[in-house]
Amino acid sequence: MNMVGTANCFLLLQMFIPILSVATRLRIEWLSPVTPVVRGSVPGVYGSESQYFELSVNRTDWLIAYANGSTITTQEIAFFPTVDSGLFNLSSKMMQHFMVSLPHIGMGIARNGPLLRVYESVDFIKSRNDLVIGSTEEEFVNSACAPGSVLFVPLHRPRLIMDGDAHVNITVGAVGHRVNMKIILVSGPRLLTLPYSMIVTIKAIILAGQMSQESVNYSSFSNCESIRSQLPAISISFAQTLGSDISIGQLDVTSEDYTRLLGDDHCELLLGNSLVESVSGFNPLMLENVNLRFTRNSTFFCDSPF
Repeated sequence: MNMVGTANCFLLLQMFIPILSVATRLRIEWLSPVTPVVRGSVPGVYGSESQYFELSVNRTDWLIAYANGSTITTQEIAFFPTVDSGLFNLSSKMMQHFMVSLPHIGMGIARNGPLLRVYESVDFIKSRNDLVIGSTEEEFVNSACAPGSVLFVPLHRPRLIMDGDAHVNITVGAVGHRVNMKIILVSGPRLLTLPYSMIVTIKAIILAGQMSQESVNYSSFSNCESIRSQLPAISISFAQTLGSDISIGQLDVTSEDYTRLLGDDHCELLLGNSLVESVSGFNPLMLENVNLRFTRNSTFFCDSPF
C-alpha cells in the first residue's frame, strides 16, 4: 500500500460514559486474518466469561447477543487494556434493536459509533495491534505514521447509506479502466468491491494462469506468485466532489494488498462485485502496513513507521 442466515437477537448499546483524561489503549487480537477483535466482559449478561468484541467500520454502533430479545437494564462492560493498569470500564444501556446473525459481539469504531460521539477519535494501529481511544491527532501522527505519509480524507455526513462516505476515482492499471464512484466504509471479508467491468479484468488474468480453467475458485487459486506479478495496481483517488478530477490524495493498492497468500502458492482474491455499480465498499482495516484514525468527520491513513 502506497500513500499518495439464522436470525439471532442482538441489542444496541447506548453509551453513558465519562470523558477520558488520557488515551486508553486496548489490545487488538485476531480471530482470523480478517477479523480484528478486542477482549472484554459483560458480567451482567455473560458473567465473568471473556468475550470478543469484533471491530467494525460499519455504521452499526454496538451489538450484543441476547437470546430472548427482552430489554436489558444498564450494564457495565470491562475491557482489558494493553498498557494501562486495571480495566477500561464502560457503563452502557442496552436495548433490543434488530434481528441479525453475527458470529461475535460487534464494536463499532466508525464515526457514528458511541466511542466517537464521546471520545472524538479511535485509532486503529495495526502495526502494534493497538486500538487507541481518545488520542490527539498529533499523538497519532507522531507515534503511528511514517514521516510524510499521512492522508487526510474528510467524510460527507450521510443521510442515507448510499450517499457514500467520500467520492473517489478508481483506476485499475496505469492506463486502464477508470470510474468515478462513491465509497462507503464497510466490514467483512473483502478489502474492496468494484463494478463487474473492473473485476472481470482481474479475474481474467487469474483464470489465464490456472492449470485447469474449468472450475476456478477465486477464494483459493493456484500459481499465486506468478499471477500476483501480472495483476494491476488499483488507484483510489479521493476527489473533492463527485465527478471532480481534483484529488485530495491517493491510495495505491497493489496485488499483494488485494490478494492473500494462503500457502503452497495458493492465494485468495480479496475483491468483490459492487452491489450498486456507482458505490464501492471499502474495508480499510484489511490494509497491511497502514494505520488508521477515525473521527466523526474524517479518516486518516498513514504508512506504518515500524
